[in-house]
Amino acid sequence: SFTYSGAKIWGQKLDDGSYALLYNPTNASERHPLCIAVGEDGLNYNNLAVVHGELPVKRYWGVEKRPGPQYVRGIVEGNGNPPGDDLWVVYSVSKEDIWISRIPIPANRNVQGPVKDDFDLVKTGRYIPGWNIYSPQWCPVKLVKDPESDHNCMMMKDVDPYDYGKATRVFGIAPRQKIDFELYVKSNSEPFEIDVCDSAGARLIQLSIDADGNIKALDGTKNWKNIQVLPKEKWMDISIDVDSEKGLYSLEMDGKSVLKKMHFAAGGQAERIDFRTGEYRLDRPIQEYKIGDQSIPGFDESEPDRPTGKTVVYLKGFSTTIME
Repeated sequence: SFTYSGAKIWGQKLDDGSYALLYNPTNASERHPLCIAVGEDGLNYNNLAVVHGELPVKRYWGVEKRPGPQYVRGIVEGNGNPPGDDLWVVYSVSKEDIWISRIPIPANRNVQGPVKDDFDLVKTGRYIPGWNIYSPQWCPVKLVKDPESDHNCMMMKDVDPYDYGKATRVFGIAPRQKIDFELYVKSNSEPFEIDVCDSAGARLIQLSIDADGNIKALDGTKNWKNIQVLPKEKWMDISIDVDSEKGLYSLEMDGKSVLKKMHFAAGGQAERIDFRTGEYRLDRPIQEYKIGDQSIPGFDESEPDRPTGKTVVYLKGFSTTIME
């Protein structure tokens, strides 16, 4: 009864006794996204959730290079079991890069109530509990030491001309809540974007910081509003008051109100936040992903294997608070 794109399906029994299937739940020519479904008996599966939802433009043209994460494989039973209960899978993205995903088990799709993340309680490195991390080789997202203290913080670095790094935090749905975090921009050659989204990924609140530090916000009429300049190499307290019931939000920076009662850019209930080292791309026409079986000389992207300008941004002190 599965709908899938003709790519491979991986299934295995998990350490907690349940079962998982990973596959592309689409019948289109692209193989995107890569998802996980779980079940208790190995026959019936539900609770579909995205494992790899990003889709970078292919850097090289080629025959049968369908876009998206595909040909997924886990660890065959009897070939060893890494420490912990996590599920480890490997796959190709557009038949160019090889990726590894570490999926915490149980594979939760939502969070109840507010969250408060203390990165000092976590060992530095690429595993960040509670966060969904998209970390390409040239766009590492990981916990490091604060550039100005001995505390831990999340670093997002990017020198990739055709990809970006992304960190997503899911939190509980509430009619009105406040999102707080500290941001430190060392450098950003590309726009650094912050989106507050609903459970389907619709971008309700869209903030962008350009290379000169100018912060702008998208309003309900799809127009960008300039807010202020964010100083480089300085920690800034940022607070977003999100009213999902009325579709409005306000923004404070270092305790100063810089935006009041701006309309959402789309309708929905806030359920997650994305931090991204590049411009949003999942609304691009599918033709840009080079679907086809032709080999066209000279159609490869320009200098795909040469690092570009550097983005380095740090994040810490993330929390949400339910408001009355």
